[in-house]
Amino acid sequence: MINTVQVVDSINLELINELLNEYHSGSLVENNHMNKVLPREETVNLIAEIVEPMIGRKLSRGYRGGNFYKHIWSYDLHTDYKTWLDNTLNVVIPLEFVEPQASLVIFDQVWELDSVTWSMNRPVPYLTFNIGVKGCPYEYPVKNLTAQDVDDKFHQTHLSRFPKECCFGLSGEAYLFQPGSMIIFDNRRIHCTSNLPDTLDPWKIGQKTGLSLRYKVLD
Repeated sequence: MINTVQVVDSINLELINELLNEYHSGSLVENNHMNKVLPREETVNLIAEIVEPMIGRKLSRGYRGGNFYKHIWSYDLHTDYKTWLDNTLNVVIPLEFVEPQASLVIFDQVWELDSVTWSMNRPVPYLTFNIGVKGCPYEYPVKNLTAQDVDDKFHQTHLSRFPKECCFGLSGEAYLFQPGSMIIFDNRRIHCTSNLPDTLDPWKIGQKTGLSLRYKVLD
């Protein structure tokens, strides 16, 4: 399994602007809390070429999932892996943001089956990509659960919109949504957007625009 890494200054301002132009000139495919635009195949392949020397692995070419996105709402704990695509690698590329600046929380815990989104303490959502499931990760056969309460500071800083008891067994790290960087991780790892406890609405973050792509690791 690929180790999670954030590589700063991995793309220059010229490429950031080219990617933003691709987003703004593309066809919107969804407008429900998140605006999405599919990337061109040339973009998918270019990012693969940039990432390969960073992780020392060969990646697939061609589209295996992902999109440009713009949103202001925090996203629940979820995974992205699809067995029929074998697309275990996520590359998240922050492009621009409006304060307050959010983070991507990536957990040490792993869900090896097809992607799901945990509803935690709320009603199960109907989703078009993931399967919404009832309850919290510790109630499922998730790997690497700690068998301990989530760290208090970690919970208060990044996950306070969820009841602490629902985060039992979780551990991880938050990666700042920093344009110019790439966040590379195995998408079977549970992940979510951080919340910002100092905002009036803990589900709301500053507007952010980015590109998230998925790849098969070939060797």
